[in-house]
Amino acid sequence: MKHQGGSLGDSVLDSDVPQSQDVVLRRKYGTGEEIVVSALLGPKAFEEVEGVLPRKVFMKVFMRKPGLSSVLQFDCDLVSQGSDGSDFYIKNAYYLQPVGLGASDYKGPLFRSLDPKLQKAFKEYLVVRGITEELTDFLLLHLHKNQQLQYLNWLHRVETMFAKDT
Repeated sequence: MKHQGGSLGDSVLDSDVPQSQDVVLRRKYGTGEEIVVSALLGPKAFEEVEGVLPRKVFMKVFMRKPGLSSVLQFDCDLVSQGSDGSDFYIKNAYYLQPVGLGASDYKGPLFRSLDPKLQKAFKEYLVVRGITEELTDFLLLHLHKNQQLQYLNWLHRVETMFAKDT
């Protein structure tokens, strides 16, 4: 199975609290461009497939260029591909402007309505910016392990509570 750990690449863990169900990564380039990745474990799948992690991950990627106050946001799903590692799929792409004069509420078209070549170009753009299979492997495994640790801690607390009754 390929899910052996993955890699953060050049990103750093910005927020990873054991009691939380999400993780935030940050990467800053020499050009001043900043990328923030926020990932959260999705609901448990009803149908489990052997060798595939049981829950997908919801991931948001935020990109900001130096000197600009606007942000490009991608909403993605990360999924386990079993022995083939993991992959991500872009669900939405938004161009977010700061609130104020001249700001528009229009974030962009539905991603699935974009030309398939443009959809592919957006995904390639994210891969070049470090949203690679190694990173998605890391996020999937890290969030699943964190959830398992939370579950074990919960079981321990429940056991301790019942042990006090005896």
